[in-house]
Amino acid sequence: PLFETVKDLREAGSVIRKLLSIDWYREHLVDNHNGKQEVMVGYSDSGKDAGRFTAAWELYKAQEDIVAAFKEYDMYSMGVEGVLVEGTLRSTEQGEMVQAKFGLPQTAVRQLEIYTTAVLLATLCPPHPPREEKWCTLMVEISKLSRQCYRSTVYENPEFLSYFQEATPQAELGFLNIGSRPTRRKSSVGIGHLRAIPWVFAWTQTRFVLPAWLGVGAGVKGVCEKGHTEDLKAMYNEWPFFQSTVDLIEMVLGESRHSYSQAL
Repeated sequence: PLFETVKDLREAGSVIRKLLSIDWYREHLVDNHNGKQEVMVGYSDSGKDAGRFTAAWELYKAQEDIVAAFKEYDMYSMGVEGVLVEGTLRSTEQGEMVQAKFGLPQTAVRQLEIYTTAVLLATLCPPHPPREEKWCTLMVEISKLSRQCYRSTVYENPEFLSYFQEATPQAELGFLNIGSRPTRRKSSVGIGHLRAIPWVFAWTQTRFVLPAWLGVGAGVKGVCEKGHTEDLKAMYNEWPFFQSTVDLIEMVLGESRHSYSQAL
């Protein structure tokens, strides 16, 4: 099963429970797959649908619920593009990134070292869960505000599509023989049917990387204005998930700013 849109991620746990409730299916896993079920969770479509912060939070919740579902049935999960790590992880690479990550022997070895180290750390030293229930409530609020800002710009602003078409080389990407699938699911010019990979890839070429940060500032600002600045500081210092999410967004913003400064 693949869970990638926000809607799918939110229903992931219940879908897995329904699947594992089927006796013959559980027996099939035990007899043929050592009791393991591969589950695909992805950030691409959820990020395009709702923005980077909301995608990260929905992935976090979905993976917790999926792992809980498997434990209820005494089964094991193998995660794809996620952190369902219990000694094993399978990762799917985008076709556009295979050459960059595995094109040279030294680069390929380094990439495999990163995967191996991440699995070992996550298995032997699992990250701490949120210390306070309040932290999850704040994540929900940040996610809500972030998503509203993101969608109001990308899907509700009538001028955004023209800006996207003129500011990025998205029209040319379909002619490049580097992707595994067509750039669009249907013949339309809207953003809705554009696949997530060319959506991000187009913005990457401009060094603007809009999908990685749009809406995040609005979400964080909204929570801080309600008096939760100190709570966010504590979350960053004590909750690895929140820290890594913020660090990744900060890194992308830093790269975008650097590229913009060089262009000037």
